[in-house]
Amino acid sequence: MSPSTRTLTRELRLLAAADPAEARNRRTRLLAEWRGASAGLLAQVLSAAIELGTAEGRLAALGRESGELRARLRDAGLSLSEAAGAVDGDAPVSAVAEARARIVGVSAEVGRLPVAPPRQEFV
Repeated sequence: MSPSTRTLTRELRLLAAADPAEARNRRTRLLAEWRGASAGLLAQVLSAAIELGTAEGRLAALGRESGELRARLRDAGLSLSEAAGAVDGDAPVSAVAEARARIVGVSAEVGRLPVAPPRQEFV
């Protein structure tokens, strides 16, 4: 797998955890500049990276300590890394669909977590 594809995916995932809108803008720019034949696969992998990063950022913002969800997010991240290899032909194309399914599942779980009400301080 090309380190550059893996690096792009990891960087976009980290950016999405902090600023999903900026991550989507960066994905758009990356795809416009991409010269490889596998632009469709790259688009899928980068979209999955944004979805995973957004879920990681949401879980962190909620301040939840869920070992099970963190483990599932970590596994989804490993699947994403393998899927990035499909862009370079180093992994089967099916790895993208498998990673996407895993990411969608854990992201939906994080999305269903209740948001804690804002703290009200009385003076």
